Amino acid sequence: MRLRHFSRICLPLLLVVGGATNVQGAPEVMPFSGIPETRIELRGPIVAPLLGGNLLVPRWESTDVSGSAARFGKYAVPLEGGTIGYLQVDSLQGDQSLLRLSLSNPGEAATAGGVRYDVPFPRAFIALAGDRFRFNLYPEAGGSIRQNWLASAGTVLADGKTFVGVDARHTGLRITKTTRNVDWSANTTRVLASRPFGSGDLTFGLDLRDFVNRDGVGVGSHLTGYRLNYATVLPRLSTLGLTYARAETALLGRSPAVDAITLLATSPVGGKVIATARLDNRRVSRPIAQTAFTRAATAARFDVRYSGIRGLKLRAGYDRTESDRVNRSHTSTDHPVWDKLWATATYRPVRRWQVLGKAFARANDNPPPSGLSDPALGAVQSTILPLVMNLDRGAELRLQGAPSDNSSVYLAAATRYRKNTRRVVEVQYDTTSLGGWLQVGPRASLNADYTIVWADSRNLPVAQWLSDSKVATVGGSFTVSSRLSLDGSYANYRATGSQSITQDTWGISARRQLTPGSTWSLDFRRDQYRDRVSTAQSYTANVLGVSGSTRF
Repeated sequence: MRLRHFSRICLPLLLVVGGATNVQGAPEVMPFSGIPETRIELRGPIVAPLLGGNLLVPRWESTDVSGSAARFGKYAVPLEGGTIGYLQVDSLQGDQSLLRLSLSNPGEAATAGGVRYDVPFPRAFIALAGDRFRFNLYPEAGGSIRQNWLASAGTVLADGKTFVGVDARHTGLRITKTTRNVDWSANTTRVLASRPFGSGDLTFGLDLRDFVNRDGVGVGSHLTGYRLNYATVLPRLSTLGLTYARAETALLGRSPAVDAITLLATSPVGGKVIATARLDNRRVSRPIAQTAFTRAATAARFDVRYSGIRGLKLRAGYDRTESDRVNRSHTSTDHPVWDKLWATATYRPVRRWQVLGKAFARANDNPPPSGLSDPALGAVQSTILPLVMNLDRGAELRLQGAPSDNSSVYLAAATRYRKNTRRVVEVQYDTTSLGGWLQVGPRASLNADYTIVWADSRNLPVAQWLSDSKVATVGGSFTVSSRLSLDGSYANYRATGSQSITQDTWGISARRQLTPGSTWSLDFRRDQYRDRVSTAQSYTANVLGVSGSTRF
């Protein structure tokens, strides 16, 4: 059995290698797009972070749905009846938590929990956490489920310098569809060791991952990944980092592998100008592929940050990626090159006001051909034309500020334009939003937001599926007394074009403080959803909830 997409082979490898190349100190603004970030982090279990102490939050809900109850629970099956909304039990020593137990909605469609034990000295911890979510992504097909668990431990050794950590993760996803289900799981064991070495820090990591596919589309695999990173401070440099990583997988009787090297250097911090340079190289060996694939890629980034003018912060950079791509028939090699310029700016002209701007332009002047045939263009012509949108431009501008001590406003606009220059196919999205908040007297406040999204295209085969949308929200709160407060909100969503959808949501809640450590609240929400294209998906839902919180 051969794979139809090289990504099914290389993606598991790149998961580990991609993570290995994230050298500490890499830019966080405008993600590096030279080589797309290939690490897909297996999402860890969610446990609500709260302050230390013991806390109990009981919750009761009743939901009345007329119409499509499955569509109402498309992304989360609603709670029905009473449950423990959240429970936290802490064993404290001073202001530190030595043992924490947490539990959220046990037995319900969305549930999470965890336990963690810490030893202050020598520093060590052990933790176990998990969550499960049930939803109806395809309402007409039935229920789906996603679940995670994570067991982890770490300690600083007796020398006080060496840290050793290990974690085991499980992620499972089953999506029920009308045609073909999605059903897979991944189990990962990760070991990490770090200690000072010379003038820097040396880190070693080992990843073992098993991917199990049960839907009959993909195949299972076992991955082994290694990474070694060294970061230090040298004269005239703030940071110098070097990472080497390798990932091998056992698949279909073969062992494709990815090797990656990353070099990162940053100029000294503290000055008006800070420069960062980064170089990545990745190479695939022993690939298994039936379609086109990238055999090797080199990416470089250079960016500069400037803060020499009061109230102004600038950052700009240039990215370049050169790839070695084997064509679909494996008869020749292409060498596409991507160039990207980007910039961000933040300016505070006066007190309380701020202007933020972002812009980028990414292009490939000679995109590789697809190798696929399109009857509308003719067998020969279509195979030499690329499918990729080789021109990508975007910009965003935002003005925000506070006209007074009791108010704040914002106005934002963004645009994204993509084009396939060879096929003359274009897609553009424009977004405008504005909003504000106002304190009306000592007891009341109001807020409002409005967003419009326009979608436009030219020669796009699926243009009829694009739609414009508008979202308006208003809300307010009123303090009746020192112990009683009221909140209300309304949201309106409209989609036109291919999606003819209207959704109105009203909400009101009352919160009453009983004692300094205990409160009770009552809330009601009405959700009215109308789909004029697929009328069977429409519904009206009324949700009544009662909850409380008490510390003990």
